[in-house]
Amino acid sequence: MARESMDLCDSRSVVALMRDGDLRALDAFSRCYGARLVAVARSSCRLADDAEDAVQDAMVEAARSMDRYRGEGSPLAWLSALVVHRCHRIDRGQRNDPALHVRDLDTACHCHTPEGRAEHAELEERLTAALLALDPTDRLAVMLADEGHTGPEIASELGLTANAVRSRLKRARSRLRSDLADLLG
Repeated sequence: MARESMDLCDSRSVVALMRDGDLRALDAFSRCYGARLVAVARSSCRLADDAEDAVQDAMVEAARSMDRYRGEGSPLAWLSALVVHRCHRIDRGQRNDPALHVRDLDTACHCHTPEGRAEHAELEERLTAALLALDPTDRLAVMLADEGHTGPEIASELGLTANAVRSRLKRARSRLRSDLADLLG
């Protein structure tokens, strides 16, 4: 069975990609399991706002350790365990202390209105689509950079040069800006 003709949502295909350290496994994770992982996070994290952070953290951890996956159980079960673990770490930390998240009180937030929620949902949907449209390596580089990793750290993680990471990040961010330009003004 050729790699190009694999069904990336088939768990055997995902496991094969993981064992090879192939970053297409991350693409399969997000496309095939993304909604289920968010549901797991929403039921496991104390605060609903932490669910997406927990899933993103779990995906970064999966990227780092997928070549060590032993194949016991399904990739979904493994990822779900990573998400639950991330939720517990978030819940134990100070990130959930409201005093640490005080925003500028003068900033008008209409996120609690129906229009604001609709705008937020549209932005989230468009951002997800724009991220999924990126090359898997570019997407992972953007995710790692968003997590605060430095260029050399990302280069080491992805097996690239620092210049290649800078180039990929510049290209990916430009594409994301272009894809979201009409929403962001």
